Amino acid sequence: MNSRTTRTVAAAVVVGMCAGAIAAPITKTVGVSPNPQVRKLAAPLLSKETEKTFAVKSGTLKVSTHKNLAKAGKRKIVFVGCTAVNDAVLKKFVLKDSKITGVYPDSNVVTVAVGSDEDLQTIASIPEVVRIRPAHKGRSNVGIAESQGVKAHRVDSVRAARYLDGASQKVGILSDSFAYGPPVRGEDTEPPPNTPGILRNSVPQEAGELPREVELLADDANVYWPGWTPGDEGEAMAELIHDIAPGAKLAFHTAEPDFMRMAQGILALRSAGCTIITDDYTYYDEPWFMESPVSTAIASVIRSGAAYFTCAGNSGDSGIRLVYRDANPSVTDNESWPATDADLALWDSGYGPYLPITFTPPESHVTLVLQWNQPWETFAPSTGGAQVDLDLYLLSDPAPPNEALFWFASADSQGQPGEPGGDPIEILDIYYSGTGPFTVYVAVDHFWGPQNRIPQNRRAPVEFWLWAYRADEGGVITPLLGPVTTGHQTASGVGCVGAVRFEEAPAYDPTSHGPTSLIDPEWFTARGGSIQIPFDANGRYRPRVATVPNIAAVDGCDTLFFGVDYDDGTPFPNFFGTSAAAPNAAAVAALLRQADSKLKPADVMKILSQTAVDVTGERAAAGFDAVTGAGLIDASAAIGKVRKGENLAIVPAEATDVIPTLKGNNDQQGAKSSKLIIPNYYRPLRLSNSPEFVPFPERLFSGQPVYAWFSVANTGTSEAGKASRADILVDGTVVASFAVPPLYGPSIYSFSAVELPPFSEGQHVVEVRADATNRIRELNEADNSYFLNVTVLSEAE
Repeated sequence: MNSRTTRTVAAAVVVGMCAGAIAAPITKTVGVSPNPQVRKLAAPLLSKETEKTFAVKSGTLKVSTHKNLAKAGKRKIVFVGCTAVNDAVLKKFVLKDSKITGVYPDSNVVTVAVGSDEDLQTIASIPEVVRIRPAHKGRSNVGIAESQGVKAHRVDSVRAARYLDGASQKVGILSDSFAYGPPVRGEDTEPPPNTPGILRNSVPQEAGELPREVELLADDANVYWPGWTPGDEGEAMAELIHDIAPGAKLAFHTAEPDFMRMAQGILALRSAGCTIITDDYTYYDEPWFMESPVSTAIASVIRSGAAYFTCAGNSGDSGIRLVYRDANPSVTDNESWPATDADLALWDSGYGPYLPITFTPPESHVTLVLQWNQPWETFAPSTGGAQVDLDLYLLSDPAPPNEALFWFASADSQGQPGEPGGDPIEILDIYYSGTGPFTVYVAVDHFWGPQNRIPQNRRAPVEFWLWAYRADEGGVITPLLGPVTTGHQTASGVGCVGAVRFEEAPAYDPTSHGPTSLIDPEWFTARGGSIQIPFDANGRYRPRVATVPNIAAVDGCDTLFFGVDYDDGTPFPNFFGTSAAAPNAAAVAALLRQADSKLKPADVMKILSQTAVDVTGERAAAGFDAVTGAGLIDASAAIGKVRKGENLAIVPAEATDVIPTLKGNNDQQGAKSSKLIIPNYYRPLRLSNSPEFVPFPERLFSGQPVYAWFSVANTGTSEAGKASRADILVDGTVVASFAVPPLYGPSIYSFSAVELPPFSEGQHVVEVRADATNRIRELNEADNSYFLNVTVLSEAE
């Protein structure tokens, strides 16, 4: 076998490179190029000729290997895998038209927004650089104002019996954006757009749909995508969390523009004190058969004590994972280009080597992603990369490429044993426009390397996974019926969450909704199962099995502005998708960890699974299944599993204030109406200069008495049996102390309009603290305090 030959092709695919230029002849390089700069570059970076438009029956078909790439402005973002990332290496990135967008020493990866071919060659010439590949944009998993999740997950009964609100917990959120612009931003909202800081005075905050302060660690998605309007989906997720756990603090970090930034965001949220983290993003260019950098970050924060919930995704059943079988084993293996029928993979269900994909009019789109069980050179450079080379073909008819009327392929160069190289991924973006349906065919060709067993383990067969990404949403019909939970959705210890529409929950009436009278999952919620990840983050063969999704939560809940309204009896838009299910699960976890702060992430998942309501409707099955895991979360049953004990907490002065409410009209999605907002009054501590309770607390003035409203509750499952004390402190000094009687069982003791001495002019931090002398041994000591920042004006004002 000639391991360094190049075959010239008369159509479609580019994977070569002319000396001194990025544009190249249309070629397929077999194995590792003799040009050291060329071998470092993934195929979509080697030429601009990576797109073709075909005139087909009743329309046009456009196929590309480089759409949906991550960008910073007009520059394409690339992952640069290195043998090491340190100051000495970074000094070699002397770039004229490009800029470094991220540095990740733990993964030995640098991300660069590349502005010229010259800079790309400069990067390729750095000795420590081993692989450069394009980064692809991720997508959130939104589907087609009190959240119904409160009722659907039986949180209302928890509130009534236990006064739990998520206090002492901090929930971190990763999505596209949080406060990019209207309708989230108002005239007085701070900080400015794209700026980290504490979010205050936003429209949802004024409406009581968010805490008064939300920590924005990074909210700059539109910096990377000029012309794209971020959806502020992170804010909608936060609304759902706040409805279920209004006492929890919230923080946000964007998941844009690539999955390395998302991994960094996960670690940053944990460093900011988040005890629970949730995301709603999918990156199809994450490694599937190897632990991805995002999976590594998730596993790290889980080990440190934070629970993590991710969405299962919205791709339904549009995947297939198969052991490679030669469809024509009687023909001698070859490396023909374009492929013959010698080494095409055999599909299941009688399709032979040609899988039909049907596009529907007037327009339809799908992204086909192929990965196989080999390590990635970019993220595990010590392995050298893949030792099996597969290619992904799109064909006009069920015939081999060398005989088809037309064909297109994604055919990056990978290696073989003794000469490894490259990353095991191929991607085709396909767009159809026409007046009638049109069918094409997909084939996988084994181009190079062993066919039967992978070199890293003689007992493991060559296995590949094809995902028709968002095919149903794109109007594309495929015969695929398999798993699509990939990447960080299979991270060790993660809570992977499927979706069930809120109306399907037992608290509503599942018999009158959905395709069956049983509890039905959402039709789009992604299928999983027992997913093997054979390679660890360093590319070593260390198989691990993830069974996902673990659990299901509801979607379709109301938010202030995000989503699409339908006739559900409320005037607010409904937030559909597993993007909505994941934050609902995270919020219930906040209640659990408030009830017992010693619960580890694994304990949280165990309790949620043990108490879940089995989902047995369409696509699901009795017991643990591959669509909803253990079933639909039941917060009341889960809280009942928390060990018995006492737990004092500071809660609002009146129990009726615990559940936020919104009233008004929201006929125009995303538009603020003067009749829209009535604030909820959820606040564990209220201060006023008047002893008369008012829903809108007055401004505080110096020289006047201050009156306080708050409550101490026993949120535990057994009697405290001891009297205690509650203190109010101003700037760390006790200004008032109150006796709290023994609280037997879940119960509450309220303080209304208790008088405090006047406050001096200026900024102050006011704290109310339960069990100030620490007499009671509690399940959670962290929710004994509540802090409020206040501004006291001059009496003359």
